[in-house]
Amino acid sequence: MNKTDLINKIKQLDGISQDERAYLINLVNTKKKYGLVWEDKPEAVEEQLRTQLPVLQEVVE
Repeated sequence: MNKTDLINKIKQLDGISQDERAYLINLVNTKKKYGLVWEDKPEAVEEQLRTQLPVLQEVVE
């Protein structure tokens, strides 16, 4: 069963109010997020690099 069929069945239900219908349709349309979630905050190394620059040196071996 796909999403549009389910929404049509919800619209045809008797015995529920418009608010309940809207809530059920909203549940069907809401996507759940799984997997990695990126936080919008600076990393510790990012803050450290604002004041200290790395110095690379050539190692001749």
